[in-house]
Amino acid sequence: EEEEPGSFAGSLLFKKDCGKVSKAGMEKGVWDAVHVVEALPKGKDQAEYKLTSTVMLSATKKDLFKLEGNLTRQMERTLPTKQGHVPNIGMVVEELEGGMRNSLQQVYFGWCEQ
Repeated sequence: EEEEPGSFAGSLLFKKDCGKVSKAGMEKGVWDAVHVVEALPKGKDQAEYKLTSTVMLSATKKDLFKLEGNLTRQMERTLPTKQGHVPNIGMVVEELEGGMRNSLQQVYFGWCEQ
């Protein structure tokens, strides 16, 4: 498959080692996020951003359990390029990772606080 002129791809990696993360006895928490983005020009002043994100979570609660899991999601957005690609990529990464964080918090940590 040929590349479209002006297109590019890149990745962003984030790691957060939280140490003690809650009053409910969570002793250790690690959050890793990997984002792969592809940008394709759409006309003169727009680009389509295709984002694939994976978050990996590990949490330990006292000596009771160790919880590990991952979640992968994809998203596509067409945005104006007037402000540049970096702000657009930041916005789509923040939106997708925030939604993933909320999903994981509800599923994995809702019952941990009880």
